[in-house]
Amino acid sequence: MPIGRKPGPERKIDSTAPKYPVFYTARGRTVAIITSEAALPLKCDSVDAIVSQVPAGFRCRSMRPVIDRIDSWRRGAVALWLGADSIAVESTNETRGDRPWVPQPHLRREQVSDAAGSR
Repeated sequence: MPIGRKPGPERKIDSTAPKYPVFYTARGRTVAIITSEAALPLKCDSVDAIVSQVPAGFRCRSMRPVIDRIDSWRRGAVALWLGADSIAVESTNETRGDRPWVPQPHLRREQVSDAAGSR
């Protein structure tokens, strides 16, 4: 069993979650807001940016700004600034800088290698 996982029932998909993204438009830009895995995948060229509460994958990241749950974990709170000519993405961790008293997210493989090295 993977470390940190508790035995129990398999994860169920919430049947009340929207099966389609919600679209927000401002300044001529369209952002897809995704609240469930059922709304994925999304055509990358149909929107200017994607904001997702679930992991959104890598398919659109090279073409569009994509902010998902994993980005929030790594980068802290994230803001999308919609302009007529561009979309700017700003996060608290990038703006704040590296401060020793702020916890930094660690990848699971880093935790496993740290634990193996301390034995």
